[in-house]
Amino acid sequence: MRSKRSHPSASWVWVTCTLIRIDPERRITLIASSAANTSHPEILGVARADASTEGTAELGLLVRSDLKGKGLGSLLLDRLIARCRSRDLRVLVADALQENTA
Repeated sequence: MRSKRSHPSASWVWVTCTLIRIDPERRITLIASSAANTSHPEILGVARADASTEGTAELGLLVRSDLKGKGLGSLLLDRLIARCRSRDLRVLVADALQENTA
């Protein structure tokens, strides 16, 4: 008997494709995941920088809710900044939601 697989919603597919689409000329994407030796690793956090103009990039940072305040966001941000510097991206721009307390 075959089991039925549920199909992800169109919005989830769009979000996933946007997160993992990498344009090496314009985008830096770092993904923190659970142990690679498990059969079902989970995404714990994502940091991205999208080059917008000469030397400037737009920053995006996402950490799983139950891991906020544990340093994962800082670790991802530090590594993202190092990668940006290596590409001569010197200005990072980000919007922070007022309700984001992490």
